[in-house]
Amino acid sequence: MLSEKIDLLMNTLNAGSVDIASLTDYSPTSISRIRSGSRVPKKESPTIAKFVEGLVIFAAETDQLLKLGKLVHCDSTDEQALADAVKEWLYSSRSASKIAEHEKRRDIFGKRLDMLMALAGMNNRQLSEASGTDYSYLSRLHNGQRLPKSGSDSLVRICQALFRKIVDDQHINELIDLTSIPPESIDDSTIRDWMCGFTDNITAAAVRSFIMCIEQMPELTYIPGIPLLISDAHGNCYYGTSGMQSAVARLLIGVQQGKRLMLYSDNSSEWLTEHYLPQWTSLMARCVKLGIPISVIHSISRNIPEILEMIKSWLPFYMTGFISPFYSQKECGDRFSHTLFICPGNAAVVGFAPTGSEGVVSYISDEEQLGVLEDEFSVMLDDSRPLLTISSELRYPEETAVSGRFGSTEVFAGHNSVIINKLADPCVSFRFEHPGIVMAFRGLLE
Repeated sequence: MLSEKIDLLMNTLNAGSVDIASLTDYSPTSISRIRSGSRVPKKESPTIAKFVEGLVIFAAETDQLLKLGKLVHCDSTDEQALADAVKEWLYSSRSASKIAEHEKRRDIFGKRLDMLMALAGMNNRQLSEASGTDYSYLSRLHNGQRLPKSGSDSLVRICQALFRKIVDDQHINELIDLTSIPPESIDDSTIRDWMCGFTDNITAAAVRSFIMCIEQMPELTYIPGIPLLISDAHGNCYYGTSGMQSAVARLLIGVQQGKRLMLYSDNSSEWLTEHYLPQWTSLMARCVKLGIPISVIHSISRNIPEILEMIKSWLPFYMTGFISPFYSQKECGDRFSHTLFICPGNAAVVGFAPTGSEGVVSYISDEEQLGVLEDEFSVMLDDSRPLLTISSELRYPEETAVSGRFGSTEVFAGHNSVIINKLADPCVSFRFEHPGIVMAFRGLLE
């Protein structure tokens, strides 16, 4: 346990055995021995005293006294007080791995508290007064020196004050982008979980699964002659799930070479049933095979794991180069859902119904109505941003980024974008700029 803690101290300060030994009359070999565990000196031994002395001097000369104090829970920068704290910390009962994990969680909490305070436009004094929290305690939380218990009253009050201020200032959409919490779930309790890192494991697993999907890129297959699930329509009106399926199949079957498609839906994807999904995939693959340009506006109002699952299902289509994916920057309403699939100059499928109901789906071929619907789609496109761009040439970040290697895939996450390079043949580069996706990848890599 002692050797692990000494290793953690030296790694935190980026110090080598020679660095510490050169500041005292101590040999690098002796430091290496206690670092490796081959020698375990007692707390009051001269060996430990010399090591601690050299470590504190090194921290002072490299301007890392605050970092060292933060690790061993010492608020003082007095070198003697810090040396005493280091010695007590080394011989405490907590294991190095638990200490390292605690330090990581403490650092994450401090950074996330800082982001929320910036979004709320509050400093330590303002948040202290708004939440009824002791100022010095809040300052230690903010700079990463303390980690509160998840259910503590002070943390509850802090989150309530932050959430109330963010809502009052109408920054809720920015909060959703920052935390990747679904709009229907976001409140002061869910941002408390986010601050404490309780949602990280789920998101990290989704990000890893997505990277694996890129490594094993599925191919897009067109199955000619697949049985069509078509229900009878009353004129150009279709009803319920089967009606939606039939109307969309009719639209896609009628797409001819030289046409294009414009697709948007914030409706539930439940109409893509197990039996209908192969038909939908085959008909879309047929359009791609014909070289039909397709613009898709995705309604991203879900959490990051769900978003990544959605993108995975579209990846084979994206890879063809015929699909331009976007995401709407505007939030969906809770009252109604809307579907708008258009083949300009040919036909459109339009659905509009209260959320949770199946409603009526209209098949429209009138030229004047199609023109109006195209204008509606253009308005939505103006409020959208590219979801991702794909290149056959590998790309690298222009900004400072954290990076990682996963098999034959490398990932770079900056503050504004994520680049994923598939290094195995065929090489492909993906670039995302959606804030929630960027943060999810940074969270994994950091």
